[in-house]
Amino acid sequence: MKNKYSIELADIVINILTEESDEYVKEITEITNERIKNIITNGDHVSKIEAALFCALDYCSDKHKLQKKLTSAEAQIALYLASINRLQAENDELRARLEATEQKNDRKEQQN
Repeated sequence: MKNKYSIELADIVINILTEESDEYVKEITEITNERIKNIITNGDHVSKIEAALFCALDYCSDKHKLQKKLTSAEAQIALYLASINRLQAENDELRARLEATEQKNDRKEQQN
């Protein structure tokens, strides 16, 4: 169920709809406001709107970089899983061969 929140970013009140919890919305709002404040403080004559846009650009850049890392990690995991499956199949085959050899040796011993 979506909840409606009225949040303030860079002294601008906006309404949002989200399924996130109150705590999450508050935390993200605080992080975003802090980042905007840092951009304004460290920038040379940067307006609140410009700071908010820079903040959005930074977050989009961060998200894009993290998405690339996630895609790479998922590909690596798929390779590891394929290797694990191959090794499990090989292990099963070797166990079966060992068991067959042991049974063959047991029969030979019984015959002697």
